Amino acid sequence: MSALTRFSKAAARSYLQSAVFVDDHIFDQTTGKPALPVIAPVQRKPVLRRGTDAKVSGKNLPEVETNDNVEQPYHPKDLVSSFAREGITCALYEPKEGFSTDPDSEIFKLCERPDIIILDWDFSGDQGSKALDLIIALIEQSIREFPHHARLIAIYTSDNSLVGVANIVADRLKARGLEAEPDRASCRLRSGATRLIVLGKPLSRFGEEEVSFTVKESRLATKLIDEFVEMNSGILPSYALHGLAAIRRNSKRILDRFHGDLDGAFLLHREFVATSEEAFDQLPELLAEEIRAVVEDESLSPSLAKRIATAAVASDHVSKKDKELVAQLQAKPNSSRKVAEKLHEAGSVPSGHLRLAALFSSRTQYSSASRKLGFGTIVRFRTKYSKKKTHWQYAVCLVPTCDSLRLKSAQPAQFPFWTVELETYDGTSRRNGMVLASDNGLYISLSASGKAGEKLWTDFFTVDARTKTVVAVRAKGTYKYAGTKRTVEWLGQLKPLHAHRIAHEITDGLSRVGVSEAEWLRLLCNRR
Repeated sequence: MSALTRFSKAAARSYLQSAVFVDDHIFDQTTGKPALPVIAPVQRKPVLRRGTDAKVSGKNLPEVETNDNVEQPYHPKDLVSSFAREGITCALYEPKEGFSTDPDSEIFKLCERPDIIILDWDFSGDQGSKALDLIIALIEQSIREFPHHARLIAIYTSDNSLVGVANIVADRLKARGLEAEPDRASCRLRSGATRLIVLGKPLSRFGEEEVSFTVKESRLATKLIDEFVEMNSGILPSYALHGLAAIRRNSKRILDRFHGDLDGAFLLHREFVATSEEAFDQLPELLAEEIRAVVEDESLSPSLAKRIATAAVASDHVSKKDKELVAQLQAKPNSSRKVAEKLHEAGSVPSGHLRLAALFSSRTQYSSASRKLGFGTIVRFRTKYSKKKTHWQYAVCLVPTCDSLRLKSAQPAQFPFWTVELETYDGTSRRNGMVLASDNGLYISLSASGKAGEKLWTDFFTVDARTKTVVAVRAKGTYKYAGTKRTVEWLGQLKPLHAHRIAHEITDGLSRVGVSEAEWLRLLCNRR
């Protein structure tokens, strides 16, 4: 087992805390206690497709199969114990017959937060109807959110044909306009950020794939943890799980840092800053710094990081081109610029490199709430390209943070902007590059350069009377600010240091001192 695989498994096991199992035969209807036997639903004829299954498995699976299996009784305790041994809490939930699955329903709310969701297939003889309704509702919620909510959903069934169940799921998702692609097996589907896996309760099944996806209750947790690890394989997702697990372990210690005894001091501090800003707006930064301290204290040792990186380079999910570029840099450490130029050889930078650059430079918006105009906000607006055509122009807001808060609503507020350009990576001038991750999942490369007289401009915007800030109006999925000169559209938010770098370059250029001196002296002393 490679260092990366060991790290991924350790991170996943440390992170996973909750699972929910939904079945309609968990509790005895008379006593209300977990029932000893779980009655098997009515068996139906398997639905198998030779073409689809052969394509995924590489083998010819049978089109028919005997139906003489009888499900062996099991106790929910075995299932719960399999998760308990892994340190994961597993909740048991038995819905009422004909239960609702809409976003306001009890079962939907229950399934929103767990790390792993396990569903029975046949609820009260409906042959998967309710399970599919719930799966579709969860997937559609994931698609609506950005970044998308990644989920692991398992169907745990006594149906004789696991491939048949997977095919029904795929057909229903595609009919709803959702993605449903097999992931290295017919019983494992990928739909956006959601992974679906069909597992069988312990029955005798025919066919290699059916057998490999048949799992005893006592082994269910181990199987799903392995699926979760594969779902989040790689250095970055594993490190994210590693860091989040550290935060979960230290949550009580973080809470102790924000003790109620500090309320008096905080209230007095709030009054001190009342004329310039709102103290509650400072709390996210305080909390983020504590969380950052926890993650930094759990950083990897240099030797472990090197072993993980070495293992990752050899893995299949790293592209051939990236492997070649890494090898070139390792052989010639001074060839950094040439290697960077090769990323743009085909006219565009690979999406993976854009996504990583966006992680460094742009702030992710996890909420669909209003967008406030402030320091580092990136906007775009239409400008005339010709008499009939227009094109997008981009700009970054450079108003000091304190000057964008506690504004007077009686009069419009003036905000300064610096025009930025779409980055083509073909120029030779010095510029500050950034990659922006927009709400629609697109990545936009921009750069800031030029002279203040050409790039700096201002506009006036109406102040929201309630928040005392400039708030965008949302219309048709976009956020817009109506200025006196033009209407600008919110596009994204830079991280503070990237916005500060642009501001520093501007002020540095404005403070440049022009003197008369001997030209030979200037030329010789300004050589680079």
